[in-house]
Amino acid sequence: MPLTRSTQLIILVVAGIGALATGIQLSRSMHDDRVGAAPRPVAAVPSSFAPLTLPDVNGVSVDSSEWAGQTLLINFWASWCAPCREEIPVFARIGAQFQDRGLKVIGIALDDAQTARRLGDEIGLDYLSLVAERDAGYSLLEQYNPGGALPFSLLVTPDGKIIDHKLGIWHAQPLTQAVEAALQTQ
Repeated sequence: MPLTRSTQLIILVVAGIGALATGIQLSRSMHDDRVGAAPRPVAAVPSSFAPLTLPDVNGVSVDSSEWAGQTLLINFWASWCAPCREEIPVFARIGAQFQDRGLKVIGIALDDAQTARRLGDEIGLDYLSLVAERDAGYSLLEQYNPGGALPFSLLVTPDGKIIDHKLGIWHAQPLTQAVEAALQTQ
């Protein structure tokens, strides 16, 4: 017995909804699980920041020993991460506000250099931005944030101890308070 036109339409709509749900789930498994839209607690952040060497957005190799003796605000971000893009201007303002007191803001982009540089130019990223391309970047991120979600930030003392961290957007007021507290304990 042939299907009626309305039955065919219902089957088509149900199949479309199923395909859409599958596509959304696949997309989440590829990207959204790393975006801090719904932050999960970060398990076991290490107590200290490990030395590293990465290229900046212009391909110049930068060694973390160059920051010795400074309080560090390190932010892991990616161009496709909307919360990351939202907080970058806040990090730039905080960096400018506390630079004279010894704060160094460092971005670590989980992108290729050209994409990171283009976004930085577009939104006015004026602090040091290093590049840790996708797989290597996630491996580095997961040393400090086993869930690998973005954005993720660390506040590090001049002697390399991690004293605070944030999964998700670190808004201006709580970030300012955390930086103030870190700088007062130096």
